[in-house]
Amino acid sequence: MKKITLLLAASSIAFQSFAADVWVSDEVEAPLRSSPELNSKIVTLLKAGQQVSLIDKNDKYVKVKTADGSVGWLSNYYVLNEKSVHAKFAPMQAALAKAQQKAQELQAQLDEKSSLVKQLQADVNSTKKNAGEAAQRAKNSESGAAKLALDNDALQKKLSEQNKLMKKLATALDAAKEKASDARMRYLSLVKVSENAVDIDKQNRSLQEKAVFFEQEIQKLKTENQSLKAQIGKKEFVIGALTILGGILVGYVLSVMMPPRGRRSSRGYSSL
Repeated sequence: MKKITLLLAASSIAFQSFAADVWVSDEVEAPLRSSPELNSKIVTLLKAGQQVSLIDKNDKYVKVKTADGSVGWLSNYYVLNEKSVHAKFAPMQAALAKAQQKAQELQAQLDEKSSLVKQLQADVNSTKKNAGEAAQRAKNSESGAAKLALDNDALQKKLSEQNKLMKKLATALDAAKEKASDARMRYLSLVKVSENAVDIDKQNRSLQEKAVFFEQEIQKLKTENQSLKAQIGKKEFVIGALTILGGILVGYVLSVMMPPRGRRSSRGYSSL
């Protein structure tokens, strides 16, 4: 069975109202129909560049079968006997991408090798420098040994001085500990005195509060005493007034009950 390549043809359409040309995209889909007629049912849509198998053909249509088993009629307008530009361009793009990837890999390897060469050159230079420094140190080894001996003597002297200083510090530390113990005892004594002072202050405040209370009570008693004195004065005044009034009443009663002196005498004489 002969293989053919399906191409969705790019058609140029000119409109009277526009001066520019336009082209149909290469991604246009072609209808696969159930019979070789323009108005027949569409079985499926075939994509540009899709490969199909040729079964039969006439003047306007070809009968084809797709890879998924769909069978139908396709207009000759959409059929090419070779791969479309789109189908040819895809492998070229893939090859180009692969070549670019390979070029990037080679460039990375080249960069890595260049970095390695630079590192080796730096190591060589460092080795040369270290060799020169080692030779210089070898020349200075004798004078260095003498200097080390002098430094050792100086260190021994400093060590002896440090030991003496440590003994002095130990003695001073013991004295400081003793003083700290005495200070702690004095502190505890002061704390105790302070606690006693606090208790005395509390008692003093309590006594002051009681004194204020007693003063208030005395003031109340004075007020009550003055009130009682006022009441007693009022009562004495009333008693005096009543006494005077009683005396007046008694005198009046006596004057009424007793006859006049002249009349009593005449009566007496007459009776005699």
